[in-house]
Amino acid sequence: MAGRLDLTIEKGSTFERVFTWKTKDTETGQLTPVVLAGYKARCMFREEIDDAIPFFFFFTENGRIVIEDLTGIIRLNIPAEMSTSVIPERGVWDLELYTPDETFVIRLLEGKVKLKPEVTR
Repeated sequence: MAGRLDLTIEKGSTFERVFTWKTKDTETGQLTPVVLAGYKARCMFREEIDDAIPFFFFFTENGRIVIEDLTGIIRLNIPAEMSTSVIPERGVWDLELYTPDETFVIRLLEGKVKLKPEVTR
């Protein structure tokens, strides 16, 4: 089951978030980063969940998501110029990890997104 995380993005500002995927050892209770070698990631933002076209779409292939193979770290980056041009003020988003052949897909995070307008532009 995906974790829930609501985001606020300030339009006209660079938005970067770092997520770490960890698993809990059933015996010790210790959290350990998941090795992400070989995985790809995709993330989409839509005004409404059923909208055909997302207003943001990010992939490891377009460089907007960076995966650190051994640390479980996933970095999402939205440049300022991209956040400036977005029209919606609210929406939904999710983040998936998958194998290149898509035999394994997991939705890690999902939530709502609020886009705050900028005054200085």
